[in-house]
Amino acid sequence: MQRRLDRIRRSYLPILGISKSTIAIIVLIFSFFILAGGVYSVTQQPPPFLYYSTPYGVFMESFWPGLNEQTFGETIFIGFSYAIGAMGLIITVRSAKSAHRPREATTLLLVGVSMLLISFALFQIALLGKGL
Repeated sequence: MQRRLDRIRRSYLPILGISKSTIAIIVLIFSFFILAGGVYSVTQQPPPFLYYSTPYGVFMESFWPGLNEQTFGETIFIGFSYAIGAMGLIITVRSAKSAHRPREATTLLLVGVSMLLISFALFQIALLGKGL
């Protein structure tokens, strides 16, 4: 398997002019699309938000109650949360690479962990919005 990947990397990537980091970014974006429910949003075409009419007016809700369906706004929210978490992980790993500069390493570590915590909090908000 590794031989095949090396052969593809040596033969096709230089011809196309695509770097490894560009391929990694494309794969990351595609995985966010899949994990956030992009296939469901494309095939089912859910409403962007839910609207409720009451005697007091019309209310808008961004999370579909329950686990079986979701709105398009929810897909965007979850994809954004995944992106923040991935950026936090990348920054945290990058902090380990700059260990010879302790101040920069500490700052990067704090920013990365903060982004991970923000991502976790956003996922918890999404679960609370769905009524779970």
